[in-house]
Amino acid sequence: MEIKVRNLDIQTVKTIDQLAKNKGVSRNKFLKDLLISVAINPQVKDEKDKVEMTLTKVADALEFTHERLKSLEHNFENILLLIAFTSRIEFNEIPKILDHYITEYEEGD
Repeated sequence: MEIKVRNLDIQTVKTIDQLAKNKGVSRNKFLKDLLISVAINPQVKDEKDKVEMTLTKVADALEFTHERLKSLEHNFENILLLIAFTSRIEFNEIPKILDHYITEYEEGD
């Protein structure tokens, strides 16, 4: 398909020719590439916006998950302290005891 542009001043045409020469392409190739770039730019921007929105959602989900894990870790430590306090077992021994029972349970399956 052809597109014609009329009534450009000579300085504009000379500038376009110089830009094309600097790129090592013809005026037609330069203008064709420029028009394609202009036509594609909104599509690229839309896709970029979608990706940024998705990344924001992922970052928010990761932040929520991180906060939740911190809370669960804190609760787990409190449970271990409660077990240590009520059973009079040394706090640092509880994970070893639990690992032992878990191993026994898994081997029993």
